[in-house]
Amino acid sequence: MNNNNIYEIGVLINPDLSQQKVEKVVEKLKGFLTKINASVISEGEIVDVDLAYQIITKIASINERFDKAFFTWIKFEAAPSDIDALKKAVDNVKKDIFRYLIVKTVADDSETNKFQVESEEESEEEVEEEKKEEVKKEVKKEEVKEEVVEKEAEGAPKSSEADDLTKIEGIGPKTVEALNAKDISTYVDLAGSKVGDLRDILEEAGLKRYDPKSWSKQARLARDEKWDELKVLQDELNGGE
Repeated sequence: MNNNNIYEIGVLINPDLSQQKVEKVVEKLKGFLTKINASVISEGEIVDVDLAYQIITKIASINERFDKAFFTWIKFEAAPSDIDALKKAVDNVKKDIFRYLIVKTVADDSETNKFQVESEEESEEEVEEEKKEEVKKEVKKEEVKEEVVEKEAEGAPKSSEADDLTKIEGIGPKTVEALNAKDISTYVDLAGSKVGDLRDILEEAGLKRYDPKSWSKQARLARDEKWDELKVLQDELNGGE
């Protein structure tokens, strides 16, 4: 008799990773499923999302803060006794997968209860209500994203004047040249750049010694002309780190 259940694991992946490394993380996750003899039923695309709230998690004894993440999910069939082994495996790659959720679901995608948290401390009604609210937030964010994309596609005004990127702690003239070569010349461009992509640009330009981890955050403050907040942040940094 088959006592297996249908599960779904949703993961939030470190946004500082490049797209190529994110794909490797997902392959590693599939490897964990193979080790527990799980059968993959379906999986979602890897998407770049803005989190509804900042997540703070301890990695290597340091509190890391995340406002964005790469997100994906995998539905699989496995024995209940093997789920603990899967959790331990995912916990060991916390630097890459900083948050995950495993829930019971059903095989039919049209009837799935995807990401419904099972908790002994909450009633099913409370959990269902929370899930609805999260869905509403995600739908609203997607509508806003689509509206921005449509406006840009229609030729909405966009400043082409380059900003002084050296005002960002950790960026010098050589780094500016490397960024400009990749069409990153304004605070808006830099604010929307992923850390993993910035590291790839620096490595290609022979500037691997620089750490761009804080550059996007600094650029957002500069873009919004929050100079006092930028100065406070830069006083806490050491060469951009």
